[in-house]
Amino acid sequence: LLKNHKFDSSLLELNLKGRTFDKLVLPKIKKQLLEDNIFSIISNSKKLKSMGVETNRGIMLAGPPGVGKSLTIDAIISKINCTVLYANHRAVVGGTAWLFDIARRYAPTVLILEDIDALGITSQRSLGSGGPMSTLLNCMDGIESNDGVITIATSNHPEHLDWALVNRPGRFDIRLDYPYPDKKVLKDIFEIKLKPFDCENDVNLDKLIQKIPKGFTGSHIHDVVNQANYICVQSLNGSQSYKLTQKSLEDALERTIHNFKVFLNERKISPQDLTGTDDSVDSLFM
Repeated sequence: LLKNHKFDSSLLELNLKGRTFDKLVLPKIKKQLLEDNIFSIISNSKKLKSMGVETNRGIMLAGPPGVGKSLTIDAIISKINCTVLYANHRAVVGGTAWLFDIARRYAPTVLILEDIDALGITSQRSLGSGGPMSTLLNCMDGIESNDGVITIATSNHPEHLDWALVNRPGRFDIRLDYPYPDKKVLKDIFEIKLKPFDCENDVNLDKLIQKIPKGFTGSHIHDVVNQANYICVQSLNGSQSYKLTQKSLEDALERTIHNFKVFLNERKISPQDLTGTDDSVDSLFM
């Protein structure tokens, strides 16, 4: 009953947000890597197996919160036509072996492991504690075959993960880095987020983008657009529709920037600490 269905670690059907690949602001090379290492394998698994080609892959999506990892996961799940098993960090820590058993049984399967940072850092395994990290290492490249299982994991801090996990073909073969977006990417995200709404002719995204501080992400842009709608809807005065204005977007942006600065101050983070806006490098382990 589970084969070719999309469910979470409680075996409940996933309720997706409907994100699609056309809404992903990703470089072409990243989209192509996802196509080649997920969709192509699933669509041609029988042919690949008949030729003796392995059909299991490990893909890591790495980067700070809010930069698009979960959006990518949602788009992958929406597009893929096979069994999908999604596990959050609690399920990953508590039942890695069981997750892989289910994934193998109903293959071809895309197994999603969110926030694998929860498994612990390198020093924990080196001290002989074993645990969830050792289990994941064995599940991904141990005795049992993972034919037809494509494992996709997300990490906010890949530098803290066990070296044997992130630098070993057969476990995570490909790593896609998600840096903080630059102003061009932020403008692209703004345009996508604003597309469903009517805007006044005075809306100038370039002026908005110039006010955005370093470290802003697509999640922040999403919040700005939501708040602009909340501001404008109050001015309906009996009308059935409204348009977003430059002022509503500027006011919403000011609120979001304020909250962002409060967050940085609480954690004693300076804008210079928010590195990774250069999207020129992808780490590929093949």
